[in-house]
Amino acid sequence: SKSIKGVLNMFKKMIAASAAVLVAAALAGCSSVDTGTTGLNNVKLTVPDTTNVAHINGYTWGIYFFGLPLFAGSTKKPGTCAVFSDTVQVDNITAMMTKKAKELTATKLVDFQTNRSSTWFILFSYKEIQASGNAVK
Repeated sequence: SKSIKGVLNMFKKMIAASAAVLVAAALAGCSSVDTGTTGLNNVKLTVPDTTNVAHINGYTWGIYFFGLPLFAGSTKKPGTCAVFSDTVQVDNITAMMTKKAKELTATKLVDFQTNRSSTWFILFSYKEIQASGNAVK
């Protein structure tokens, strides 16, 4: 009976700690899109006959419970989180990156690359996608 109480207390502490981590992560923002527009030193980012606009880097991540999304980065509003929405997808980060390129008046996003990863921790998983590309016109 004492051992069952001990296990239950440990389980409660694990749930409380997990909840605290989830709340802290949710408040921190789970996505970003950043640009490098200065310091290109008149060096072409890509093929000839183009005008450099920017190098764009995007990032989004999320926390999942048994594969179901708890919260993830909003790719529609970078810097915020989306609750119960699986936004950590290549389609979503591609849309975020091309939207940013268009906002910067680019007509092409070239050398576009993504890198995906995921990690499991007991019942939870962490997924992330990073992307980068060169916006030109």
